[in-house]
Amino acid sequence: MNNIDSIEKALEQFPQQRIISAWIEGDYAHGLAAKDNKPSLCVITMPQPWEILLGEARTTQNMRDLDIRILTPLSYIDGLLDGHRSLLESLTLPTECFLLDAGFIRAIEPFAHRLTTSNVVKTALDDARGNLSVLRHWPGMKSAKRNKSMAETARLLNGVRHIQSGTEAWPCLLDADEITLLRRIRLHGMNLADLERDYGLLADTRKTPPLPPLEPYVRRQVEDVVLGLNRRIVNREAESFSVKNLIHALHGFGDGIAADA
Repeated sequence: MNNIDSIEKALEQFPQQRIISAWIEGDYAHGLAAKDNKPSLCVITMPQPWEILLGEARTTQNMRDLDIRILTPLSYIDGLLDGHRSLLESLTLPTECFLLDAGFIRAIEPFAHRLTTSNVVKTALDDARGNLSVLRHWPGMKSAKRNKSMAETARLLNGVRHIQSGTEAWPCLLDADEITLLRRIRLHGMNLADLERDYGLLADTRKTPPLPPLEPYVRRQVEDVVLGLNRRIVNREAESFSVKNLIHALHGFGDGIAADA
C-alpha cells in the first residue's frame, strides 16, 4: 500500500543519527493523497559539534527513489529564507503529518507569515506559468499526468489567491471545498483556458501589488533560532530523537492511513 517499510530499511542504515524534526510532505500534507500514494518524508538531522565548529553543517541529501529528503538545520533555514514553498509548508502542516519536533520548527512557526514574501508568490506564479506552457504545447500528454499537472497548477494559483486576499502564511492545506475541487481535477481534468485566465488575473500586478521582500529583522530572528540550536548542539544540550523514535512515528502515521482507507 505504501513505502513505509522501505523507508524504515533506509533509515536503519543510520542507527546513530539524531533527529531534530521530521514530517510528511507532499500529497498527504496537501490533503490530496490517493489510497496508493507513497508518503514523502522530510527529516532534519542533528549535525555533529565538529561540523558546526568547522562550518560544515550545511548538507542536503535526497533519496529520490523513496521520496526522503534529509537536511541539517542550516540547510532548512537557508531554504526558508529563500522562500522554498515545500519548506514553508512545514510551518502550516496538518497535525497528523507532523511526526517529530524537538522544538525547532515550533520556534519558527510564529514567523510563517513574515517568511511568505514577494519571492514566494513570484516563484509560485512562475511554476504555474511553466506548467501551463507544458500543458499548452504537449497535447499528447497522458491524461493522468495532464490532469495531475492541472491540479497542481490550480493548487499553486489557489495558494497565491489566499495570500493576495490576506492569508498570513503560504498554506500547506487548502480549504475543504478547494481540496474537493482539486481531487476532481485530478480525476477528470479541467478547461485549460480557465486555468490560463486565473493565472492572468493573479499575475496582474496592477490589481494585486506584490508583497514586500523579506525584512532584515525577520531574517535575523529566524537565524537566531538555528544559531541557538547549534550552540546547544556544541554544548551537548540539544534535545533530539533517535531513528527508532522516527520509525515508530512513521508507522503510527501508516496505521492512520490504513484506518482511513
